[in-house]
This record gives sequence, structure tokens and C-alpha cells, in this order.
Amino acid sequence: MPQFLSPEAQSLLRALFKRNAVNRLGAGPDGIEEIKRHPFFASIDFNRLLNKEISPPFKPAVTTIDSTLYFDPEFTKRTPKDSPAVPPSATAHELFRGFSFVSPAVVEERKDEKKVRTIPTAKTHPITDDYILKEVSPEVH
Repeated sequence: MPQFLSPEAQSLLRALFKRNAVNRLGAGPDGIEEIKRHPFFASIDFNRLLNKEISPPFKPAVTTIDSTLYFDPEFTKRTPKDSPAVPPSATAHELFRGFSFVSPAVVEERKDEKKVRTIPTAKTHPITDDYILKEVSPEVH
């Protein structure tokens, strides 16, 4: 743990960096309240913060939305590259079995289309209604 950090900051980081997620600060029944009670945040009035009644200690002077003025040049000088993706497994498509989606825009578009008329002589009941089905037990060999 970096020694230039305050003991409270070190304690907060240790509590947040627990390997097992259920042991991390904020993972208990009090959730975020547990984090807010940590000594690192003792000087913060969260109600005033929520109501935007606290002036920020630093306001960056940026002129464009994509300004990188306050980013370390070590990172901004690097050539961006895509991270390699993990190829999907052979059964990844199974995650979506039974899933369907129709865009609301398509639904609205189709409302104005003429309704499809069915052929009056077409059967609209299950084909099994036309047959007598009997269960056949498998033969034992």
C-alpha cells in the first residue's frame, strides 16, 4: 500500500479491495451507508453533497468536451489499441434460446399496415384435432 496515502485512505482501499466480494466494504446489509460511514469520508456531509451545496475543491478549466488537458501525457501519447476480445464459446448462443425482441418502432410501423386476411377455408385448429392419437409403449428387447 502506498505510504504517501493517509491511514484512512489505506484502510478504505484495503476494505474495498478484498478478494472475496462478500467481504468488501459496502457488500453488507447496509450497502453504501457502510462506505459512507468509513473514517475516510468523515469530513463529508453527504446530504449537502447530494443537494450540491458543497463547492468542489477543484474545477477543471476545459474548453472542449474531449479535452485531455488533465490526463497524464504518459497515457495520452500512447497509440490506442483495441483489447482482444474473448471468443464466444460454442454454446454461447444457448444463452438467448427463446429470446425474441421486436423494436417498438417496428410495432408502430406495422400498426398502419393492412391486416392480413386468412383464407376462409383454411383450418385454424391444431392438426392433431383431425386424428385419433394413441400412445404406443416401447417394446422391451
